[in-house]
Amino acid sequence: MTDQEWEIASQYIPEPIWFRNLEKPKHSRRDIVDAIFYRERTGCQWRNLPHDFAPWQTVFQYYWRWGKNGVLERLHDALRAQVRATTPHADGTARSGNAPTISIVDSQSAKTSEEGEEERGYDAGKKVKGRKRHMAVDALGLMLALHVSSASVQDRDAALELVKETKREFPSVGKVFMDGGYRGQIKVDIERITGVRVEITMRSDTPKKASNHCLSAGSSSVLSDG
Repeated sequence: MTDQEWEIASQYIPEPIWFRNLEKPKHSRRDIVDAIFYRERTGCQWRNLPHDFAPWQTVFQYYWRWGKNGVLERLHDALRAQVRATTPHADGTARSGNAPTISIVDSQSAKTSEEGEEERGYDAGKKVKGRKRHMAVDALGLMLALHVSSASVQDRDAALELVKETKREFPSVGKVFMDGGYRGQIKVDIERITGVRVEITMRSDTPKKASNHCLSAGSSSVLSDG
């Protein structure tokens, strides 16, 4: 992180606890956070952290403890609020820091190893064996809520609880956008139980050949115009 970034993040990262008759911690909070960010960005295994960082066991211990104590969640929430407050709407009006009015819900299946206690399953649609992330984000793509399940869980089966959590944490949310996989009874149930209006957005069915033809025509047009 840059000095400016650390100045913001350090407000939410607690100082390590140590006693006078024991040795002071060898690694600073900033070093630990940098190592966590590196691991999250690259997706490497903990034990494969570069030796420039603190020992992976130390980094993992801090990561586990901060996750358990809500430190990482508070940091994430604070950063999301700051990004929203400094990013105006398209028309130039200010955006509320922590009160989004719309949400976008979708899911993503990911291959996972057999390690860990989490249940794994098979997503027949995506042909992926592993787990599935059910996500609710705001208009900027910033995370509002996240549920992790077996990949075999259908999107519509996880949607209600996800929207309920989003509405509970962000009462300002009044509309949620979903794709065609959430049509039918689940749309009715979400609106009835949460009071959030569901808008189904469908993908464009424009054939690839037609799209490529339009792109070629557009390119020719641009070239001919200089």
